[in-house]
Amino acid sequence: MKVGRILFFILVVSILGIIVYLTYPIKINTILHNKQSMEKVHVTNISNRETLRYLISKDSGVDFDELISMFNTVSYNREIKKFKGAAGNVIMMDIVYKDKNGNNNIYFVYLHETGIMIVDNKEYKINGDSEALVNKIYDWIKIHGALIPFEEEIDLMENL
Repeated sequence: MKVGRILFFILVVSILGIIVYLTYPIKINTILHNKQSMEKVHVTNISNRETLRYLISKDSGVDFDELISMFNTVSYNREIKKFKGAAGNVIMMDIVYKDKNGNNNIYFVYLHETGIMIVDNKEYKINGDSEALVNKIYDWIKIHGALIPFEEEIDLMENL
């Protein structure tokens, strides 16, 4: 009888823990790691059936804190389901950062206007106006990024 109560208590606490884990809003500081050591961001924007690629580099004097503060205007929740894709504007970013040893590492950020963000294969739901967030980030990218012609893209990817 006592063992049954203990197992029931463990089950209830586990279920409540999972619910809190999935519903508790988190900020971008928890999601994006090594944001202080960002060196470059290679961006692919897909909008209205047009694909544009940009490069944003710390070497050109860009302050990535502006980008992070835009991500901080909304909160995020963890998601269990897997995003299968949808129509709409998409921003994909390969973020190059320096690790503790000074080596370049890359992580991937996928941002969709429907309210889904994927960072290193972990899915998050955007709480807030995701379409406005995507548009604001894209406007920032257009101002601070250098448009990459398709021919130069292959050389750029080799130098990441």
